[in-house]
Amino acid sequence: MTQSMQSIVHDRKVVVTVPDDIPDGTRVELRFVPVADQFGMDESQWRTDAVAIKEWSEWLDSMEPVEFAKPDEFDRKFAEFNIQAVSKQMLGDGP
Repeated sequence: MTQSMQSIVHDRKVVVTVPDDIPDGTRVELRFVPVADQFGMDESQWRTDAVAIKEWSEWLDSMEPVEFAKPDEFDRKFAEFNIQAVSKQMLGDGP
């Protein structure tokens, strides 16, 4: 059975459509719990002390570099197409 669901308030009313696995006559409880609008921390919560900066620097140094594939013919044609498209936008008819 579904444990929770979300809905949106419109004109001070909540319309809830329940899944098929909840039969008619089932007693349910609805709780008004605000859903977080934020993911992660905002800047005011960042640690800026020396220890935090040292830890962050060590973590950053431990990151492996990203290896990108070498450009091929498709990449060359794609870049050429984009240059032509931007030229047309900026200059009109273009080359």
